[in-house]
Amino acid sequence: MGDFIYQREYSLRQDTPLIHFQHEQKGACLRASEVKPQLDRFIHAFLCGQGADVPKTWYVARSKIDSVKALAYKLSISCDVARTKTTPPHKLYFGNMGENAQIKKQQTYSDVRIRFICFATGKVCLKNERKLSLLELIDYVLPAFFALTCFGTRATKGFGSFSVKNGRKLDEEYLRQFAPVYYTIAYPTAPSGNEVLNDIWVIWGMMKSGFNLVSERAPDDYYKGRIFRYFSEQEIGSEKAFIKQHVLTLGTDSNKKSEEYRVYKRFVFSRAMLGLAQQYSFRSGPKTTRQGKVTVSAETDNPVVRFASPVRFVPNGNMLLILPVKIPQHMYNAKFRLNSQVISTPSQDEFDLIEYLDWFCGEFNARKEIENFVNSNVRPTIQKQLRIERHPQLKGGDANA
Repeated sequence: MGDFIYQREYSLRQDTPLIHFQHEQKGACLRASEVKPQLDRFIHAFLCGQGADVPKTWYVARSKIDSVKALAYKLSISCDVARTKTTPPHKLYFGNMGENAQIKKQQTYSDVRIRFICFATGKVCLKNERKLSLLELIDYVLPAFFALTCFGTRATKGFGSFSVKNGRKLDEEYLRQFAPVYYTIAYPTAPSGNEVLNDIWVIWGMMKSGFNLVSERAPDDYYKGRIFRYFSEQEIGSEKAFIKQHVLTLGTDSNKKSEEYRVYKRFVFSRAMLGLAQQYSFRSGPKTTRQGKVTVSAETDNPVVRFASPVRFVPNGNMLLILPVKIPQHMYNAKFRLNSQVISTPSQDEFDLIEYLDWFCGEFNARKEIENFVNSNVRPTIQKQLRIERHPQLKGGDANA
């Protein structure tokens, strides 16, 4: 084959534990069958952004190019089985809850290696007129791929994060080729896997559902989810307010002067835009413990049953990346039934994910309403004085100040 290089191997660093569906099997590691399809799609998306076509010689089944997008390389992943560690997952994973739950554990590996063997010929020309073979292209995109992708169960919330050891610097010029807008939190040193997962748990809680951890010792440990506050500032009530006023009868112990009992011009199913579950537990207020259950079902003209979160968290060394994913068209103005009452998600004019994340960054960086939390799970994250940065910064200055 002369000087043709057809294989390469990389060492991976594991940043957070992986929740593996076969955790009980000896030797279970990051699965090549999960990594390769995602890497194939990642390469396709990158080349599309470059305005380049995938050479026909790069496909596995050339007679089925229109339906089969698999690229002509194999990859294998191995680890040091003797040093694999299996433990119960961080509370950010809630799949072990309930009587009929299929109990899963998280795994941490040592000496993870990924090997590529490439069979493709020909090269592709990028915008900078640089011509790369498939293996050279893999070498170029691989650090970004692992910086922007997690694996296994609960991957959108930071589990199963790996990064290429001694890979290229993940600066903005490089990453923006793959993620036009993204957000980061920089740590002084790389946090442990469970530490960064706890930070994700707190940030995600602030972003979506909020916290109701009120007790006699901590009467102020209540934080309204920012998605609700975001719509309230537009004089639009959330489903939380809608539930209190129209769905559940929880007595008269709720504070009638609270935000949930304001007169809004309309109500929207706001929380669904950050991910849709099929059932919610609802507490009547920060000072009470009365609970009710709300079952969510789609109306007959609505194809949505579940909706994965469009906000992904990916730990990478001493950096946590927060990635917005495009919300599909069918999630806007979608009708849902909360028990017996119908409510719709917001329109595209009322909700833009990146605009919301820009606004949330300002709320988070200002530590509004959460600075005095005493809860032992929330407090450590708040004390770190972490700061979310937007990439690229908005014109006219940093909106996160």
